[in-house]
Amino acid sequence: MSKIAIISPYAPPEKGAVVLRLESFRKFFEQKGFEVEILSPERKGVPSANGIIRYRNLYGLFRAIKNGKPDLVIGTSPPMTDSFFAMLLAKITGKPFVLDIRDPWTESIVGLGIYKKNSFKIKVYRAIERISYRFADRIFVVTGHIKESMQNKGVKKEKLVLVENGTEKEIFRFSEKEREKMRKQLGLNGVTGIYAGSFASRELDEMLLSVAPLIRKTGMKLMLVIPYSEEKEGYLNMKRIIKKENLEKNIIFADSSQKGIPFNELYKYFSAADFGIVTLNNSLEYCIPVKTYDYVSCGLKVIAKGPENGALRDIFQEKDLGIYSDNWKDFGNSAEKIVKMKNIRGKTSKISEADFGRNLQNEKAFMEIKKLLKN
Repeated sequence: MSKIAIISPYAPPEKGAVVLRLESFRKFFEQKGFEVEILSPERKGVPSANGIIRYRNLYGLFRAIKNGKPDLVIGTSPPMTDSFFAMLLAKITGKPFVLDIRDPWTESIVGLGIYKKNSFKIKVYRAIERISYRFADRIFVVTGHIKESMQNKGVKKEKLVLVENGTEKEIFRFSEKEREKMRKQLGLNGVTGIYAGSFASRELDEMLLSVAPLIRKTGMKLMLVIPYSEEKEGYLNMKRIIKKENLEKNIIFADSSQKGIPFNELYKYFSAADFGIVTLNNSLEYCIPVKTYDYVSCGLKVIAKGPENGALRDIFQEKDLGIYSDNWKDFGNSAEKIVKMKNIRGKTSKISEADFGRNLQNEKAFMEIKKLLKN
């Protein structure tokens, strides 16, 4: 039995897109007969979980990999620091190394304004990226935009494999029964939109302001399925906007950072809604938020605001997902078009396993890993 070690900045019971992706990998690879260990940093307040090895520092990471004796190592990015050192150990011990990239690391943190373009840290991080790209045996990317961008930067084409995120259709499905139940429970008596995902404070603020006139005009409801903490400034600012715009009766907070909604129950909230909302910072041209796939799998039309060009716009043009906008004014108009539709649920997008199935993507990753292990 071959053994795989996956190095990840986050792991169960933590949540997020990276955890969903690596857990999907682990489940699929184990079904194929592999043994899988996930290695992740210790974090205060995060309990241990089965199959997860927590390490305190880089020495602990080295020891965990060395003692575990994996046949292949997968590093995830961003960030790429721990994966970089895992790659060095894999190379020293003669094991294949796969780099799984969700976002191009330095491009994303510069685009989001976290670091300045020519800061010392960015120069160091770029050096780590270049070395990792050169010595990785395979590089998995989640969008064609990332793949093309990396080829333009000189990464060998044969190393790059498109392994999209996709969705788990057995989990994200429409349920008429749960729709009726959740709408009654949450008091949803009209057209309802849903935003699910991380707390992107600036994007959420802009989104609320763009649809506020429509909410007041039509009485539509907006469900926010986001992790939040009531003492955080981002949440408080959002509450101020809601109060100022007189939206208190129309905005429903369906999640909290203390409890959260179990992943396998999200479909209930998606079923209760009539359309989904995706917002993306204009600098993130390479990104397709995972919730895009999940919304459509639950039969939701989607309205999105994102970069003028990029991966998200491309997928809206290729598939019948809904309405895409690259500015907030047009986004507000898109929301109005959706709300005015008769029988919105009857005009939903239809997708197949071949379109967005996560397991088909896992199969791509598995086949590449088999090739590396044979060599």
